[in-house]
Parts: sequence; C-alpha cells; structure tokens
Amino acid sequence: MNKFKSFSIVFLLFTASLTFAQQKKFTPEEEALKKHILTFGETYGTFGKHKDKAKVLEYMDKEVLGTLITTDINRKVTSFDSDIAGFDNHLKGILLKDGLNVNYKIVNVPRAYVSGDVGVAVYEATYQQQKNEEIWSAGDETVALTLKKDKNGQWKIIHYTTIAFENEKYKGHCFCSVKETDNLKYQTATTAPSGKGYATYTHDFTFANKDQDKIITIENKIEKKIEVKTAKKTEIKTEVITESYTFYHTFAGELFLLKGKHHQTGEMVETEELKRENGIGVAPNKEEAMMQIIQKFLMPSICVSMKYVSQ
Repeated sequence: MNKFKSFSIVFLLFTASLTFAQQKKFTPEEEALKKHILTFGETYGTFGKHKDKAKVLEYMDKEVLGTLITTDINRKVTSFDSDIAGFDNHLKGILLKDGLNVNYKIVNVPRAYVSGDVGVAVYEATYQQQKNEEIWSAGDETVALTLKKDKNGQWKIIHYTTIAFENEKYKGHCFCSVKETDNLKYQTATTAPSGKGYATYTHDFTFANKDQDKIITIENKIEKKIEVKTAKKTEIKTEVITESYTFYHTFAGELFLLKGKHHQTGEMVETEELKRENGIGVAPNKEEAMMQIIQKFLMPSICVSMKYVSQ
C-alpha cells in the first residue's frame, strides 16, 4: 500500500471516529484514559523546558511502533515509520539543539474507547517549534493512539499514527539562484520561508578585481515598521533602512568582512586589514561567497541553511 492510499484510509478512519464521538459520552474508564493522554501531552509539550527524557518515554511501551504523515507548507506529503529508538532520537535532537523548544498542546480529545486492558483514543493538537523564543514553524496534528495496560495497570502507548499539517514557517532551509547582470555584477534570488508560504528576495552584488582576489560590495535594504504618533492617532509607517557591506574574497577562498555590522558580535567593522576575528569562512567560488553573505548577514533570522539552485 503506498503512502497516499494509507493517508486516505487513516483520514477516513479519523473522520468516522470524530463523527461517532459527537454521539457518545465517555464512560469513567474512558474519562480516565482521556486524562492520562492529556497528561502525556503536557509532559511532551514542556519537554524543551524540563528536558527529562525518561519522563516522556515512560508513557511509551518499549515495543511501540508509529507512523508519521506530514504535509509541509508546500503541500508536500511525506510518510515514515518509527519505533521507540526513533522517538528517543527525536527527543535527543531537541536536547542537542540549544534553545529549541516544541510548544505542543492537546486542544481536544474527541474519541476515547476502553475494552479491558486496551484503549484507543484520538486527539487533536497544535504545535510551535521555537528557538530562543523565536517561532520557526507552526501547525496542527491529529493523532490516533492505541494503548495497553502493563502489569502494574499503567497505560502504555503501543502504537500511534500522526497526521501533521504545517501551517506556518518562518525559519528554515533557503534556496538561492544566481544570475550575472553585467560584468562582475550578479543578482541573487533567495527563496525563503515566509509564514503561510515561501517568498523570494533579490540582492545585487558587485565584484571588483584586486589582483587575483575580489572585493564584494552590497547594499541591503530593510523595511522596518515604526509607530508615528500624531495629535489624533498613531499610524504605522514603513521606513527603509539601507545597510552597506564590503567583503574581501581571496583567491584561496577565504572570506572576510571589511565594512558593515559583524554577524556574530553586532559591532560595526570598518577596516582594510584581513583580521581573523572578521573571517566568515571558506567559499570556493563566487556563488558560495554570496550564499554565505546572505545567510549570515542579510537574512540570518530566516535562513538556517542555504542550497544553491542553478537557473
């Protein structure tokens, strides 16, 4: 069965389950199961803060299996299977990314069913991926759980199917193309996350020969919204700020900042010397040099990584 057939079947099961849930009241056992699931959601949703991996994993059976079907903002559907090791690696990934937090919240449990020591439930959740209080992406999930009581009478998740829809994306992978507009002049087009979809940003670079090296200049225009108070009301206006940068790209591929705001310290730099503290990295060609400049200086709040796309 391919992923799309699987997706359709699961979606129909969820729809039928949700419809049935509107006609049925929970029994005391089902209410207890619902409470258990809500507690799991709270524990998982605050994992980025409490960082206690064992506290989350105690809800899972050691033989748990799962299927995750995701739809990103480009409406690309992907599906993969997982187990306890995969879920454990997911939690480790959150721990390894300093400042990363998944703000996860169960907003509804429309279906819960208990038969002996087996339980089935469907819940709906919202999520936000954040790093250092900055939202990277957000979306919704519908999750079907199968649970079984262990020898101590505790509910353990033995299978889960998650259907996730990414609704917003503000930071992530960017894609860059380059075209030559004139001799030693280039224009880049960077496709980047922009909330409900992707947007394309253009930048104009000028290269100048210096022996076998290159001097790169660029002016970056940024739109900034400011409040303007008048006697009658407060208006929001857009102010355009221009940032100027100059870089030195050596024949060996080393890239240095000569003039502009430093991407790490935020301090203004203006020098003719190639100082180690102003080194950006190694760029073997002009395309890579421009992509590093875009990622680190022009669009650092959006682009986590850059990929070159040929025109």
